[in-house]
Amino acid sequence: MVWNPALDEGDAVDNFIVDACSALSKSITQTPFHELNCVESPDFEAEAGKPREISIDSLLAQLHECNYNCRSALDKVTTHSENFVTTWNQDERDQFDSSFRVYRDSLRMISKNLVNSKSCKDVIDYHYRFKLVENFRRFKAKKQEQAREMMETVEYRMLKEKRNSEARRGEHSDEVLSSSDDDGCNTMVGLSSKPLHRNGAINNRIRTWFRTGGQTNGNDGATQLRRNRACTFLIEVKNQVGTDAYMALAKCLRAYNAQCQSSLLDVKASAQDIMKSHPYLFEEFVNEFLPKEIR
Repeated sequence: MVWNPALDEGDAVDNFIVDACSALSKSITQTPFHELNCVESPDFEAEAGKPREISIDSLLAQLHECNYNCRSALDKVTTHSENFVTTWNQDERDQFDSSFRVYRDSLRMISKNLVNSKSCKDVIDYHYRFKLVENFRRFKAKKQEQAREMMETVEYRMLKEKRNSEARRGEHSDEVLSSSDDDGCNTMVGLSSKPLHRNGAINNRIRTWFRTGGQTNGNDGATQLRRNRACTFLIEVKNQVGTDAYMALAKCLRAYNAQCQSSLLDVKASAQDIMKSHPYLFEEFVNEFLPKEIR
């Protein structure tokens, strides 16, 4: 086709292209290749006004054959619309995909395999305008899915680690409370039973004798009974006064049991301050677990 500037009437060619595309769009009965190609295009209006299935080169060639008579060219376009629309039915698309898996980027061999239904130009046009876009979109969707699965895995691991950490903290708190119970009970048992001065270390055999009272039938002795009463009293303090008061009392008892500067009078004063809102508990503490000398 040779362009003749003497026959160019400015916007006449552009108006002819617009009118021809509008008429051919109505005659396209097949589903477009990919609607997302139009939606994701940087120039949506251009894609919508000139669908990719319409051959602009064929329209210009027809206009040139009609000596730039737009009305005559438009009549021929609407009469023989199949000559100006590039369509690929499902069978042709499947043949292209099958040939592409064999020949890869050899588009000339792919066009030969289509048995004259499409020219090499049509194959090249279909490959670069549609298949590459489709493959890229499929690749991007796969990457997004992999990223989503990775984030879900990371979130699951973080949540699992958080739950394990909370469980470990809970177990540690239980161990601290259990240790406080044992230390407090042992100290309270010793408050009223041992003298005000400290003796040396006690071996396991003596501890067993204190616990069983020298009995061999497995029954607990008087010391163990006092220890049980002390544990019951500490649990009652925790339930009635609160966990903070319970921990403070256990700390005070451990300090006395560790032979610090704390004395029985300090233990009594601390207990009175801790249980000042529950005088009956303080009275029970003094009468049950403190020596008569300092009651």
